Amino acid sequence: MKIPFLTRIQVIKNALLSNPGAKIFALLLAILVWLHVVTGRSYEWQFQVPLRIKSIPKKMVIANELPEKIDVRFFGQGRQLLRVPHSKTAVELKITSRRTAPREHQLSPLNVDIPNGLKVEPREIVEPKAVTVELNKLITKKVKVIPHVHLQLANGYVQVGPIKVSPERVTISGPQKSLRRVYSLSLDSLSFSRIKRSISRSETVILPEGVNVTCSPSEVNLFIDIQALGERWIKDIPVKLRYLPKGRKARIEPSTVNLKVEGGIELLATLTPKDISAYIDYRRVKKRKKAELPAIISPKIAGVKWIEARPERFTVVVE
Repeated sequence: MKIPFLTRIQVIKNALLSNPGAKIFALLLAILVWLHVVTGRSYEWQFQVPLRIKSIPKKMVIANELPEKIDVRFFGQGRQLLRVPHSKTAVELKITSRRTAPREHQLSPLNVDIPNGLKVEPREIVEPKAVTVELNKLITKKVKVIPHVHLQLANGYVQVGPIKVSPERVTISGPQKSLRRVYSLSLDSLSFSRIKRSISRSETVILPEGVNVTCSPSEVNLFIDIQALGERWIKDIPVKLRYLPKGRKARIEPSTVNLKVEGGIELLATLTPKDISAYIDYRRVKKRKKAELPAIISPKIAGVKWIEARPERFTVVVE
């Protein structure tokens, strides 16, 4: 009796879907057996392994670019070869000479270091077959960090004091040929516009060109003090008389000045008469018994400027 087509399809479907766990297990087992057989065979295969420099002479450093990895052809059992990329296998190059002139080093399978337990054989260095190494004296020195900042403040705000970098100096190390003429390092150029508040942020120090150049610390803190602009009167600032010859007597009338100053409001709040320098230069009196002169005034704190003085002129009386 002929079985209808749809019935045959259903029978096959039922056979495939019945007892799925056993079928999946059988499939996985077959794959594992196949992998075991395949990886048990011997092959030649090419891998990239790291280049490792050893035994650099003391107070010397490599001053040229070297390849990070070397192409090496290995021979071994498949399952052993699969371990190579994840092992500590490396091409090792020992540097013993202190010569600073570039020197070419030929590479061979003898340079390949294979960790214990990994049973593979390096057959050939594929590329590069040689590396050039240039040594240079290792130097370490401290240099200043210089920020490059373009600052545009919002109306009614002022920068108080200079831009601060902490630490002000960093330690750099590297080949003498790269660092010999390096006296300062910089930060990335920064631009700020319509600023109304202080700026405090961490910035990466830009390293000078060269191989094996390091910087410690690699980041510094940048701080710019921004305050709202304000005004304040500072009263009773002493006016002194400078450059008075020995044996000569003179006095200033009045002996104090009131000063209207401008600056950041937080800075102005802490300002005292001691923070303002005011004096008369006696050399301008010119042998007169009495002279009226303006005082020479200068705030001792950066970010403060005076805009009005009362009185504007003072009488110097020679006794």
